[in-house]
Amino acid sequence: MKTVIIIPTVPGNEQVLAKCLESIKKYVKEEHEVIVELNDFEGFAVATNRGIRKALKNPEVDGVITGNDDCVVTEKGCITNMRKVTQKNMGIAVPPSLYRPTHVTMGWCYFPRQVLEDVGLFDERFELLEWEDIDLSVRLQEKGYALNILNNEYMIQGKGEARHRFTPAQIKIMKNNKNIFKKKWKGTKWEYVFR
Repeated sequence: MKTVIIIPTVPGNEQVLAKCLESIKKYVKEEHEVIVELNDFEGFAVATNRGIRKALKNPEVDGVITGNDDCVVTEKGCITNMRKVTQKNMGIAVPPSLYRPTHVTMGWCYFPRQVLEDVGLFDERFELLEWEDIDLSVRLQEKGYALNILNNEYMIQGKGEARHRFTPAQIKIMKNNKNIFKKKWKGTKWEYVFR
């Protein structure tokens, strides 16, 4: 059993990425591999999907963690507990700080292989950031999978360093992601859950 941790990173985030990788090396003792994907502002969905596809080519990989480059792991046992939680209640697992009643943010999220193979990857129509994780949360729930909360944080989420460097045009693109979501889920309960 092997877990692959996928970290998309943007230019200018080299320092936060280094801290993230150091923390993984220090605290993640389970068998794992790290794939760092350059996200040249093409989007979290595109860069993360590229990493997931690479990971799933290896038949020994039984799970994937999607992570942000500004996450810092703070204690041991994360992967072991993520596996246990999802074996007990099939679905995905996130720390408490990333859980919302209707969805999870996927800046440190564990996916069992079979869940990804069943539900699919992030929808790449969501550009840059935002709403791709809400969309995937909805798709998971539609298939009957659980959004599980871990008992510990295991990590500290950064403050989105790259957001401060977005141009007005990029901010406009991110805001449009909500319209893409609304159109995609029009006529379903999800249209009204996320206003």
